Amino acid sequence: MSKNRDEESLVDIYNAGTDIIIFTGRVDKQDFQSNREKLNATLYSIQVIGESTKRLSTEFRQTNSHIL
Repeated sequence: MSKNRDEESLVDIYNAGTDIIIFTGRVDKQDFQSNREKLNATLYSIQVIGESTKRLSTEFRQTNSHIL
C-alpha cells in the first residue's frame, strides 16, 4: 500500500517541478515577481512538493536518504 502512495507522491513532485519550470521559463526575475499569476502558480507548486514529500513512507525515506 505505501509503495503505491510513494509512487503517487513522486509523480506529484515531478509534475509540480515540471510546472515550475514551465511557469518560470523565459521570464526574468522582475517580470516573474510582477506577474501574480505566475508567482502564485509557482508558489502553489512548491506547496504541492512540500505536501507530497510529507506523504512519502518512512521506508522510502530511509532507502533514499541521499535524495531527501
